[in-house]
Amino acid sequence: MPAHAESPVSYVKPGHWAAAYQDLKATRQDHRGALQTESLATDGRRLPVGKTEYSFLFSRPAALVKGQQKRFDLQLYVPHHSEQTQRGTLLQSSFASRQGSLFDGIQSRLNTMPAYQYYFVVLTSRPADFAYIGDDDWQRMRSDELSDSEQNIHYRLVAPSTEGVVPIPDSFLQWTSIAYVLWDDLSPETLTSDQQQALLDWVAWGGRVIVNGPASAASFRGTPLQTLLPIEAADSSELSGEQIAPLLQAWQVPDDSANASNGDTTATVVNQLASVDSMPGAGGAKRDGAREVDGTNDLVLERNTGRGNVVITRFDLTAGWLRKWPAASGFYNGALLRRPPRDFERLNFGVQTVFADGLQKQTRNPQLVSGLRILSRDMSFAGGTAAAIEDSRPQKTQESSWISGRFDPDVAGGVAAWNEKSGVSSVARNALQKAAGISIPPARFVARSLIWYLAILVPLNYIIFRLLGRLEWAWIAVPVIAAGGAIWIARQAQLDIGFARSRSELALLEIQGGHDRGHLTRYMALYNSLSTTYEADFDTREALLAPVSMSSTPTEAQQQIQFRTGFSSGVQVQGLNVPSNKTQLLHAEQMVSLGGVLSISDDETTLHNDTVMEFENVSVVRRNDANELESAPLGPLQAGESVRLNFQPAGDAVALGTDIPEDSADLMRIVLSEHQLPAGEIRLIGRIASELPGCQITPQASQTQAQTVVHATLRYPPLPAARPDLRMRPEVQVEGEDFGLPAEQ
Repeated sequence: MPAHAESPVSYVKPGHWAAAYQDLKATRQDHRGALQTESLATDGRRLPVGKTEYSFLFSRPAALVKGQQKRFDLQLYVPHHSEQTQRGTLLQSSFASRQGSLFDGIQSRLNTMPAYQYYFVVLTSRPADFAYIGDDDWQRMRSDELSDSEQNIHYRLVAPSTEGVVPIPDSFLQWTSIAYVLWDDLSPETLTSDQQQALLDWVAWGGRVIVNGPASAASFRGTPLQTLLPIEAADSSELSGEQIAPLLQAWQVPDDSANASNGDTTATVVNQLASVDSMPGAGGAKRDGAREVDGTNDLVLERNTGRGNVVITRFDLTAGWLRKWPAASGFYNGALLRRPPRDFERLNFGVQTVFADGLQKQTRNPQLVSGLRILSRDMSFAGGTAAAIEDSRPQKTQESSWISGRFDPDVAGGVAAWNEKSGVSSVARNALQKAAGISIPPARFVARSLIWYLAILVPLNYIIFRLLGRLEWAWIAVPVIAAGGAIWIARQAQLDIGFARSRSELALLEIQGGHDRGHLTRYMALYNSLSTTYEADFDTREALLAPVSMSSTPTEAQQQIQFRTGFSSGVQVQGLNVPSNKTQLLHAEQMVSLGGVLSISDDETTLHNDTVMEFENVSVVRRNDANELESAPLGPLQAGESVRLNFQPAGDAVALGTDIPEDSADLMRIVLSEHQLPAGEIRLIGRIASELPGCQITPQASQTQAQTVVHATLRYPPLPAARPDLRMRPEVQVEGEDFGLPAEQ
C-alpha cells in the first residue's frame, strides 16, 4: 500500500515501514492460523536490519471461512541491502494452521524506489480523468530516450481502488513513503477512522494535500478532515472565464508560445475562456490561517497544518482548459506542489530538469520532493553542537528558503526514513553506551553494610535477648538476621540473587503545535549478566521497534525477531536475544495521545498547555524579524496551564537550565538547534523526568533509568512565494538540434 488499482507491479521504499495486503481464500475447509511474511534478497537470503544479525518475521492471526475470500493487512519493513542497485526484493509469505500449512514460501517480487522518489496518491473514483498528469513533466527529472525512465521520476502516481476499504495504510508510521495526496471526489467517510487519523498525523508532520475543491469540498463538512481545509466546507458555486484569466496570465511561462506543441498558448486559452460564463466552483469563506497562493486570483488557497500544507482549488482540476494550457506543468509544480520554480538544461540526448534559486545541483535532494520530516530520523549532525556530537562530517546541505541544513539530505532512504545515523540517534546511542550496564556498589557501601550487619548480629542481638531474659534465643535469631541482611543488601544494590539486568532509556517526544498526538522515539539499552531473550509489548498497534547495531561492520542475518500484530491490543516484538554480559540497543517509535494540544496565541504572548502532560525545564524560543534569537524560560509547565511569554534576547545560545542531566541536555541542544531557527518559527524545548508509559520490556530490569526530551514546533514560517517556471520544457530533440537552452557544463 498504497496500491494502484489493477497494477501487477508493486513498489516499496527501502528504509521505510510500509503496509501491504494479501487476499486469501480457503476452498476446502475453514482455517484458523497465522499469516507470516518476511523480506528477502533476490537470491533468497534473509535481509539483516541495519548492521545487526537480526532479520524480521512479521506475523498476524488469520481466520478463513470456506469459500469466502478475505483480505489481510500486513506490516512490512525492507532494509537497505547491497542489491539495491537491482531495484528489487522478495516478499515471502506462508500460512500455517492446525489443519496444516496452506502454503509455504510463496514469493512475490517488489521493485524498490530510490531515496528521491515518493508516492503521489490520487484519491478519486474517476482515475481516467486524471490520467493526463501521469505524463506531465512536473514529476520527471529529465526527458530523453536513452536513460531509465523509472529512475528519472520524483513521484510514482497511484490511484487506489475506491471500492470497499481503500488500500492505503491506517497508521502514520506507514505513510512516510507518501509525499502528496490529490483528493478528488472521494467522501472522507470512505476512509476508515484509522485511515483518517493517519492522514491527519501525516499532514501534521509535513504531508501535503491537494484538494480538488468543486468535486469534494462540501463532502468534508462534519468530518474530522474538515479541519484541514483552507476554506469552510460549503456548497458549490460558479466561476466565470474572466475569473480564471488573471491566474493564467500570472503563471504564464515567458516562452510558452514558442514551445507549445499543440498550438495552444496562454493567450489562446484566455480567449477561449472569455466566452465561458459559468463553470463549477468551490464556495466557502477562507478559514483563519488560510492565504491565497501567489498569483491565483483567490482561486487557489493554502493553509499550514503543523509542518504540512493543504492546497485547495476553487476550479476543477479535470477541466479541459487546464489540460490545454501549456504552462499547466509549471502551475502544478509551483502553485499546487509548492516547489521551487524549474529551469531546464540541455543534454546530449535530452533535457534535464533543474530547480532555480541556486538549487541546480539539488535535483535529487529528497527535501525538494517530500515535505515530511521526523526529527529523530531526519536531524543532521550539522543541527547540533560539537559538544553534543562527536562527528566531523561536513555539512553537505545547501541552506536556502527551500531546504535546511538541519535535515540530512544523504540518508539512504530519503527524508522520513528509519535512520540510525541521524544526529538524534547518534546522541542517544553515545549516551546509552556510557550508561548501559550494572551499577556496582562502591566499597564504602560494602564496608558500611558489613559494620551494620555485625552490630545487629552481635551486640544488639545480645542486648535485646539479655533484657528479655531469653539469651538462648539469640542463637535462633542469627539465621533470621542473616537472611534479612542478605535481602536488604540485594535491595539496596538493586541486584537479583546471582542474576542482574538493567535498562536505560533516552526518549524524544516530538509534538506539532495544535495537534493532539505526539511521535515518541525511544532509545533503549538492555544489559544482563546472563543470556536472556526479551519481549517488548506496546499498548498500541501504532508502534515500531528495531535493534541497533553497536558495530560498523555489516553482518549476515543469523537470528529472527518476530513482529506480531493482532494477537493482542498492541504490538508484540519477540526474540530479542541479549548474550551474557552484553548490551543490546533498541530503537522504538510509537504514536501517543496527548489528551489535548500545545498552542501559542496569535500575538505570541501566551502558551496554552491543554495536554494531560507536565513538562520541566521548558523554554520557548523564536527568532525575530531582525534575525535575533529570543527565548522565554518558563521552568515547569503544568497540564492545563496557560502562561504568559516574556521573550528576552538569548545571545548565541539558549540557556537550558542547570539541573538537567547531561544526556538530556545534549539531546535538547541538538533538537533545538537554535542556530538554524528561521525567522517566523517558534519552538518549545523541555523534558519529562521519567519514562512515558506504553512499552513494557519483559523480563523487567532491576535497575532502570529513563529520561524524555520534549520538542514542540508551535509555529512554522510560511512557505516561500509560489512562482512559475523560468521557461518551458522543450520537446526532446536529437543531438545537434538547438532549442535555445544553455549547454550542459
